[in-house]
Formats: sequence, C-alpha cells, structure tokens
Amino acid sequence: MDAFSSTPRHSKEFSRLSAMTSHQVGQYMAACGFADYEHIFKEHNISGDRLLQLTNEDLREIGFSKVGDRLVMQQEIAGLRAGRRTAWRGESFEEKVQAEKRCKLWQEEARVKEPLAEKSELKSEEAKYKRKIQKLKQRWAEDLRSVRGRLCRAMTVACAREDGCMGHAVLKAWQRHVAEAHAARAARQEAALAAAQAAANAAAAQQAAPVANDGATEALLALLSASCGRSAQLAALRAWHFAARQARHAAAHEAELRSQEEKATQRSTAALAQLRNQLRALRCQGTRVAKRNAQHRALVALFAPFSVWLQQTREARHAARLRAELEKASMHSVAALRSSRAEVQAFRAVGRRSACAAASRRALLCLSPLVSAWSRQAKASLSTRRLRPGEVLLNSGEAAKRAQQQLQQLRAQHAEQLEALERSCTELRAEASQARMAAAAAARREARVENIARRHENAARRGEELAALLACTKAWMGEVLLARSTAALRKEAEARVAESLARQRLESRGALHQAWSEAAEKARQAAQLERQLQHLKEEIQGEVVRPEFDGSRPTTALGIEERLRRADEAKARLTATSWPRSSEVEEDISMPSHPPRHMGDAEVLQLDEVLTAEAAVQADRSDPIDAEAPERWRDEVVAAREGRKGLFIAALNEQAKYWRAQAWHAWRRVLLQERCKRLDSLLDRKKATTPRSARGKG
Repeated sequence: MDAFSSTPRHSKEFSRLSAMTSHQVGQYMAACGFADYEHIFKEHNISGDRLLQLTNEDLREIGFSKVGDRLVMQQEIAGLRAGRRTAWRGESFEEKVQAEKRCKLWQEEARVKEPLAEKSELKSEEAKYKRKIQKLKQRWAEDLRSVRGRLCRAMTVACAREDGCMGHAVLKAWQRHVAEAHAARAARQEAALAAAQAAANAAAAQQAAPVANDGATEALLALLSASCGRSAQLAALRAWHFAARQARHAAAHEAELRSQEEKATQRSTAALAQLRNQLRALRCQGTRVAKRNAQHRALVALFAPFSVWLQQTREARHAARLRAELEKASMHSVAALRSSRAEVQAFRAVGRRSACAAASRRALLCLSPLVSAWSRQAKASLSTRRLRPGEVLLNSGEAAKRAQQQLQQLRAQHAEQLEALERSCTELRAEASQARMAAAAAARREARVENIARRHENAARRGEELAALLACTKAWMGEVLLARSTAALRKEAEARVAESLARQRLESRGALHQAWSEAAEKARQAAQLERQLQHLKEEIQGEVVRPEFDGSRPTTALGIEERLRRADEAKARLTATSWPRSSEVEEDISMPSHPPRHMGDAEVLQLDEVLTAEAAVQADRSDPIDAEAPERWRDEVVAAREGRKGLFIAALNEQAKYWRAQAWHAWRRVLLQERCKRLDSLLDRKKATTPRSARGKG
C-alpha cells in the first residue's frame, strides 16, 4: 500500500485497479489518504470500474460531504482515467512539483500512445460490429432454412395424402367398374340363354300347332276306331307336358332376369351414391388441406414482417444503448476537461503565489545587508571614533557608489527572477493550450467514432432492408411464376379432360344408338309375338265356343265315355296351343299311373291326373298377361346402360383427376427443388460476399 501512495501507478496497476473489488478499492483509498471514507466504498459496493465512472453527484450521494474532499477525489479519478496520479494530501511542495513533472511526462506518453489506443479501440469496435452482423445473418439464414424445411415437409405430406386419397378413390372406382362389368357380362349371357330358350319355345309352339291339328284328326279317327284312342291320348298328354315345361323354363328365366336387372340397378345406384359420397369427402378433404395451406402461408407471410420488426427493434435497442454509452463517455470527457482546467487554474494560482512570495523573500534578503550596512555606517558616523583604513563614510561618494552597485545587482537578480517567472508562465500557458488541444482532439475523436458507428448502423440497416426487399421480390416473382405455370397446367388438363370427354361422348353415343336399335328390334319382335298371341287367343276362344258334339245328353255308358274323351282332347288342344305351364305343373304332371280301360267296358274312365293338369292350367291362365312387360324391360335395360355409362364416365373423371394431381405434384416438387436451390445459392453468395464488403468498409 505504501508503494501505491509514494509512486505513480503503471499501466499494469491501472488494469489491476479496474479489476479490483469493493473491499480492495476501500483498502487502496485508505492507503492513498482516504481512510475516513474506506467504509463508504465497501458499503456501496464500488468496484474499480465503477470508481473510474464516479461524478460529483455520485460522490455526494455515497457520502462525501466536504467539497474539498469531493474535488480532490474528482482530481484523483480524473488522473486515474488519464493514466496518472495526483499528489495526495499531506505531501510537501517539492513532492507536488515532482509529481507535476511526472504527470507531464505521463501526459506526453499518453498523448503519443493515445492515437494507437484509439485505433485499436476502433478496430475492436469494428470487429465487434462485424461479428454481430455475421451472427444476425447466420441467425436469419437458420430461420430461413427452418421455415423452408417445415414448408417442404408440410407440402410433401399434403401431396402424399392427396396422392393416397386419389389412388384409393381410383382403385375403388376400378373395382366397382370391374364388378359391374362382370355382372353385366353374366346378365348378357343369361339374357342370351333366355332369348335362345324363348326362340326354342316359340319353335316348339309352332310345331305343336300342327301336331294338335293332327291330334284332332286322330281324335276324329279314334271315334271310328277304338283301338287308336289310347295312343292319341298319350300323344296329347306328352305334347301338353312339353309345352308346360317350356313355359315354366321361360317364366323362371324371365323372373331371374328381372331380379338380376333389379339387383344391377340397385348396385349401380348404390355405387353412384357411394362414389358421390367419396367425391364429397375428397372435396371436403381438399378444401381442408387448401385452408390449412392458406393458413400456413398466411402465418409465414405474417412471420416475415414480424421477424423484420424484431430485427429492427433489436438494432434500435442496440443503437440506443450505443448512443447512451457515447453520451456517457462524452460526459466523462467533459468532466475530465473541467477537472484538468481546474487543476491548471489551481497550479497557476499556486505558482503565482509562490513566485510572489519567493520574489518578496529574495528582495528582503537582498535589501537586508544594505539596510544593516547603512545602519552600521549611521551608527559609526554618530560615534566619535576615527575611521579605519578602508572604511568609507556613509555620506561619502564611495558609499554611494557601493550602494548603486548593490542596487544594480539586485535589479539584475530581480530581472532574472522575473524572466524565470515569465518563462514558467509561458510554460503553464503552453501546457494549458496543449490541454485544450488534447480536449478538442478527444472531442473530435469521439465525434468521429460516433459518426463511424452511425454510418455502420445505417449501412447495416440499409443492408437488412435491401435483403428483406430482395427476399420479398424473389418471393413475389416465385408466386407469379407459380400462378402462371399453375394456370397453364390447369388449361392443359382441362383441354385433355375435354378431349377425353368428347371421345367418351362419341363412344357412348354409338353405344346408345346400338342399344336403341336393339331395343327397337326387341320391340318389333315383342309386337309380333303379341300379335301371334292375340291371334292364338282368338282361335282358342273360337274353338272353346264352338261345340264339337250335339246338345243331346248321352244315355249309355259308351256315350258318356265318348263325350268325356272328346272333352279331354279339346282341353289337350287348348293347353298345347295356349299359355305355357309353370315349373310346378311340370313336376306334378307325369305319365298316368294306370291307363284307362278299353272302350266298351262297363266302368267309367278315371281322369284324376287330367283333372289335376286342368286345374294347374286354369291357375296359370288366371294370371293376367302383362302387356307392358317389354316396355318396362326396355326401360330397365336403358336405365342399366345409363348407370354403367355414368360409372364409366365417373371412373374416367377420377382417372383424369388422378393424372392432373400427379402432374401438379410433379411440377410442384420440381418448382420447390428449384426454389430451394436458388435460395441456397443466394445464401452462399451472401456468405461469400459479406466479409469482403465489411473489410472494404473498415
């Protein structure tokens, strides 16, 4: 501690002081002569850095009540800032003068080293700003990469979902189309079989008519010959059995065809409803995905200005902090100038007072021998003793010459002292002018530093604004290109879909014309069959009304047998030429278990099987003939074809949508890859060019 109070501080000691704690600062101040205020530094936790920043108001607040102590403390703090140390209380004048000389030497050294220190500080500030700019750019690039990665992942997930949904829908439509094609093929085969069976039935019916006529002739001949009755009855029963079986098969096939047509229509309607529901679900899902993408884009668009605003606020906060630091530094420099001016004025007053005191002392010392000599001469003149050899009377000329010589010597000494004082005054004036020049140079340096910092801030802000503008323009250009390419792809897809629809319309038109021609042919055939049926009905009614025997009542058993035989033959003809039988009748009818007895026997012919067949025929004839069946069948066929055509068109639309989605996904993936490559190249270019520009500015 004695070394601190006796010797000036070195630069190492200065750095050690700035790193001191409050306890060490209190001990240092106590060793320097401020033992009364040691507890103040410890209580207020004043470290070395804070000690160098204390002002007059701070000293008064922490407890320096005396003005003199505050002034001395300010001078010491100013000396510590300037790298020197002033004389403490309790030192002598010579020590103060030596301290002043040492301070002058330190000031000269500091003045020589100050430009180098300023250059190093400027370089450190510039390097710090460059590091901050590089950190900001790296953070901005990382934010861009993270946002770009999230966007790419979201777009790939959305595209994968869309592809999966479209593929699922197309697969379902293809499966339904295949099932409908199989069902339609089976229906066509069954319809062909039914048509073949109907043609066979018609041929059998046409062949049965002459057979029935022959049977009638045979019945007439059987009246003449009793031996032929059994064979005629057997032939009639066989023909009737064949016709009933054909009718049953035709009715069963027609019922099965109708049930299959109803099932096909139900399946087609259910498939259409399911397809519509799936299309609605896909549309809803597409709208949700589009809304989600729009919200994501809106969030990204909102995030960009917020990020720019955040960077601007950070830069503004940093600029405000820098301005506050510069203002504080300027205030400290003004306080240092004031303290240096006060020191110079105090030194001038002390030097002036010391010079006056020294001149007065020396004048008194110079005049004291003259006065003493004069007093001695006056006393000697008053005495009565004789003059010794070499002595001169006071009022003699020699005494006057000696006095003049002494006065001239005193004047010369006084002139030399005045010249020395003038030289010291000129030196003090030169020191004051140098101090003023140093203060002005410090102010200029501070202004230059502030201007350089402001220029750097403006350049950084301008660079950020230009980067944001460039990013906005790039994004706008990308959106414009994306919109144009999307419109072009949409037009191409619409043209392709229109071409495919026109082609399908032409094909469906040809199919419809063919179906209409087939339906017209079937209608003509149905009309011909209806006309034949009506003709047969008229013939049957004529045969039933016209009796083949007289109105007399038979009186013998032979007559009764004859009449019953003729009635059976008429019924056989009617059943052979009229409406076909059902399948149950075919199963029930069989050959008679016991043939009738010969004609002429005394017992009556048993006709239980014939009566059962007649009841079945009457039950079949009791059902009304459906005249609208061909038209309904034609309508159902047309409806089924329309349903199949709608399914085919829906499948084509789904396939076109799938192709369009695939093309859109491929184009969007290529565009995103190009944009990512462009952004990476732009970031690499910025990273490569930014340090060079910063070095050029420095």
